Amino acid sequence: MQIEITKNCLSDWAKEVKKKMIDMDMDVKDVSAKFKWTSAYFNSLLRGTTYSQHNVEIVSLYFGVIAPRSPEETKLHKKTYMVEI
Repeated sequence: MQIEITKNCLSDWAKEVKKKMIDMDMDVKDVSAKFKWTSAYFNSLLRGTTYSQHNVEIVSLYFGVIAPRSPEETKLHKKTYMVEI
């Protein structure tokens, strides 16, 4: 028997930011403190539930990643796959 699993996945931009955070030995609290944001706000930027072009560009510049061109490029996307049980 198979069941369908749906998972929320980070955007490519958020994945790149998270990789850079690991390379720089930083966590969400460190980045939040750097920009004087709450951890919840920074997480919402990464998940794409909050969007500010200015703040996304600041984060992109700081971590040396390409800034997304639209809010849609920062949003979570769903991945669906089948699992045998």
